[in-house]
Amino acid sequence: MRTTGIPALDGAPGGTLETFGIAGDRLKLTGSTDIAVRSVCFVPSVSAVAIADLDDPYTEVDALDPYTSELDEFKLAQTNEPHSHMSEALGSWILDRLPQ
Repeated sequence: MRTTGIPALDGAPGGTLETFGIAGDRLKLTGSTDIAVRSVCFVPSVSAVAIADLDDPYTEVDALDPYTSELDEFKLAQTNEPHSHMSEALGSWILDRLPQ
């Protein structure tokens, strides 16, 4: 599906949120509802990690020089999980950074 009047960055890769699925499930309580698309793009990865001076919002963030981000460190999910998903890999990465 294509649209006009929306900045290109709004469609850049990022996390997902099951907004339409949640709403559709609630509507099913009142009758028949067809949920064709359950998830929407939440926040583009390049925005979430504050990439400065980015020409292409579809750039593979993991391939960029870490100093292009305004964050000291960041870790992106290896799969397209919902934005609130706490994976074992992310939990381990966080725990490794805690003071001993």
